[in-house]
Amino acid sequence: MNNISFNLPERPFFSCEKSSFLIIDSAKMRDVSALENLEPSCQFIVGLGNVFGTAPKFVVEHSKSHVRVACEEEIIVILDFDDLAAAIETPEGRFLYKGGLDQANDAMGFMKAI
Repeated sequence: MNNISFNLPERPFFSCEKSSFLIIDSAKMRDVSALENLEPSCQFIVGLGNVFGTAPKFVVEHSKSHVRVACEEEIIVILDFDDLAAAIETPEGRFLYKGGLDQANDAMGFMKAI
């Protein structure tokens, strides 16, 4: 995955795009000279088998180590920065991503949680 720090910034800014979900350190957004070269802390690409298989719509909730994101098709993506893991909740149940957050864009797929 691109530019992952495995820690959420103290004041994260979340960007839900059709093709990606970005986490940006909002403290860096205050520096006007740095805005031109602003890099996200985390970039999750929407793609089949990736953590984000459908487009993100909005952040449902977040804490220092967890982010829950509502996506298209009634899917909730759960990012766990403590365990470096991800899961999704769908109308069919909960599924765990087969890779870690560092492999979130590698199309590893999901397995049903027990």
